[in-house]
Parts: sequence; structure tokens; C-alpha cells
Amino acid sequence: MGSEFERIANIRRRASRPAGAVRLGIGDDAAVLHPESGFETVVSTDLLVEDVHFDLSWSTPELLGRKALAVSLSDMAAMGAIPRAAFLSLALPSKLDDEYLDAFFSGFLGLGDRFGVTLAGGDFSSTSGPFIVNVAITGEVEAERALRRSGAQPGDLLFVSGSLGSSAAGLRQLQSGMTLDTASTGMDLDAIRSHVAPSPRVELGRALVLTGAATAAIDLSDGLSSDLRHLCDESGIGAVVEASLLPTHFSLEDALHGGEQYELLFAVPPALVQRIELIAHQLKTELTRIGRFEHPGAGVWLERDGRGEVLEPRGWDHFRS
Repeated sequence: MGSEFERIANIRRRASRPAGAVRLGIGDDAAVLHPESGFETVVSTDLLVEDVHFDLSWSTPELLGRKALAVSLSDMAAMGAIPRAAFLSLALPSKLDDEYLDAFFSGFLGLGDRFGVTLAGGDFSSTSGPFIVNVAITGEVEAERALRRSGAQPGDLLFVSGSLGSSAAGLRQLQSGMTLDTASTGMDLDAIRSHVAPSPRVELGRALVLTGAATAAIDLSDGLSSDLRHLCDESGIGAVVEASLLPTHFSLEDALHGGEQYELLFAVPPALVQRIELIAHQLKTELTRIGRFEHPGAGVWLERDGRGEVLEPRGWDHFRS
């Protein structure tokens, strides 16, 4: 097994050289970033813990490395930002050897190359506990144009990208012992792949900023019911979700409350719906209206079978039993 400094040297050889916003990357005490004129810097961080966010038996190291970056890229997508630099810190248990680490970085760096993200630094530590992955990411967005959770207005329409509930269904399949190699149907395979290899909606986030079509956005990391509540709380308004409109091949419960979907949930003024239709066509992405925003104090509701009921936030919460 390589030493800490041998591992760092190997990663430095494999990581992209400084480019664009990254003026100085791996090799010094800190990186040097230089945002493009007229843009603002966007920063996010995510923590993944073994047996909380992932199980080593469910995923190849390449897919885990890919997912570690995808989760952070989804935050950039929700803000409409161009991802620029990533910083990766790992607490490594002794059970993970150099071969595992090399494969993990293949997944991480491969997805980074796809989106033009430079690995600009990070840290290593050994641990007697679980494998811990921390990713910090920076991006850029046009000044005062970042998508926020606080911009939705009463009368705006509620849209979501892609299909809902597949990651939750995939997690159940993995917990039952199914894997990517043993999935017996295309639906099972797609569900598992959705969980272990999510695709961040970076291009969609950029399109929403450049066209001005969305007034607010959030990524679906905790589940529709919880993340919609965040959007409503920050915007100070209510919302109604129409169950019959939810794009899903799985159960209503999965679509409403299943986490780790990493689709975008966003608000669109009715007058700008044609822009959304054009974006969907250009990106070949399913964008579905699933409800509407209501006046302040209206609460968050689910309409199904002609009746309304309060939509409780029952998505993922680390501190709820």
C-alpha cells in the first residue's frame, strides 16, 4: 500500500492540470482560483459516509467515485452554475487498498473531465472507522443570476426534470441483494443505475439561467416532499402537487419521498412555459409540470383522486428516527 505522499503524487499525475478558473492546483498549501470577469463564485460541500450514504458491496469503486462528484455537481446544477474546481478529502480505512483507490479516482476524474472540473486539492486521513468522502466544489454563474430557492412567486408553475422514485426503488433492490450484474429486468437495472450512478443536470441548470425561464430551483437530494418544502419556506409561499402528473414508473410513495434522485425541481412563470418546452427539446430531457405555487400561508398540498391532503415532508432526514 502506498504512503500518503505517494498516493498524492499519483493523484496529481492523473488529475487535470490547472486551467480556466484554476490558476494553481495540487502541489501547494492551497489552490488559487480566478473567476471570470462578470461572474460570481458558487461553493458547495457534501459529505458521504459508508453505511449511511453508500455500501461498498453495492457499487464498484469507479461508480462510487463518480457518484461522489455527481452529488456535488447537482448542487452546481441547482444554482445554474458552471462547475470549475473540486476538492476531495478521504478518510480511508485499511481495508481499501491502492487498487481500490485508483479505481475510485478513475470514476471521480472521469466525470470531472466530462464537465470540465479540475481536481484542485484535498486531503487524506487514515481511519479505523467507516470510509468517509468529502467533496467541496466551486463554480461560476453570471453576477446576480444564480438560481435560488427564494424566488418562486404565487402563480408560478412547478416543474421537475426526469423521472421520480427510481433511486428509492433501486436502493430497495440493492438492499434485497440484487446488483447491477444480477438485475433481471430493464426496470430493475435502470433503478439500480439511478441510485449508484446519478446524472447531475448541469446543462439544464445552465439553460434555466441563460433563458431566464425559472424563478427558483432546488435539486432533489432528500425527496420531493422535503425539498419542495425547502423551496416554499425560502420563497414564503405554498404549493400544490398533482399526483396524476408525477413522472414515475414506481410507486407514488417513491416519487414523493424517495431521496437521492438529483433531478431539478423549479418554478416557472406561466408566460415562460414555451421556453421550458424549447429547453426540453434541445436537451432531449423530460421536463414535466407537476403542480403550482400558491399564495403565502397556503401550505404544501397533494391533490389526488379529486381530494387535497397535506403533503408532509417525509424525505431523508439524518436526525429523524
